[in-house]
Amino acid sequence: MSASKVLIGCWLALAVLSTATVLLGNAGSTLLLAGAVLAVALIKAWVITEGFMELRHAPVMWRLLLFGWPLAMACGILFAMMVSVTNCDRQQAGFADKARRPRPRPRVAWWGFCLC
Repeated sequence: MSASKVLIGCWLALAVLSTATVLLGNAGSTLLLAGAVLAVALIKAWVITEGFMELRHAPVMWRLLLFGWPLAMACGILFAMMVSVTNCDRQQAGFADKARRPRPRPRVAWWGFCLC
């Protein structure tokens, strides 16, 4: 396949993935949807490194390094969100026996697509 066809295919894939990211981000605010947004961001990172940067034929170490960074960032963001939701649940449990109304759960941000 010629280089221009590969680049056009990558561009189309990125357009579809970007649209999917926005749709997932607007669908709700759950941890599962946030994980889905991060998964789409990782796929976008893979398309960029393999397609636009043309690392398909590069040594494995370069490919692992350039894909490892978005993977590490996505894992860190997902971990921070899980800790945040867990702490919020613990705080709400403390208010259950009191007359005060518990605070609502924080909305999960949809900014995960900014990784790529």
